[in-house]
Amino acid sequence: MYPVLAKSSALVTQKFREFFWPTVLATMALQVGTILDSIIVGNLLGPDAMAGVGVCMPLTQILGAISGGAHAGALCNPYELKQKTALDTAYFPEPE
Repeated sequence: MYPVLAKSSALVTQKFREFFWPTVLATMALQVGTILDSIIVGNLLGPDAMAGVGVCMPLTQILGAISGGAHAGALCNPYELKQKTALDTAYFPEPE
């Protein structure tokens, strides 16, 4: 394996491990919130309201996915991407 790929793979693995559990916990918290909403609406407002919650859930998830993608894209600062640093040249050397 090329040294550049080994270093890059190590960085990806490190970041994956760093963000894995917070992502899992956030997803579980959202699902618990959805379950609790369904229980409350079903018990207090009845089956018609519960059907409304069920119909709106795919739209809510789609909007959440779009929002998550927009937030991830916003983290990529175009000015930082254009600038080369010493770290960039260490991992991605210029072709000769």
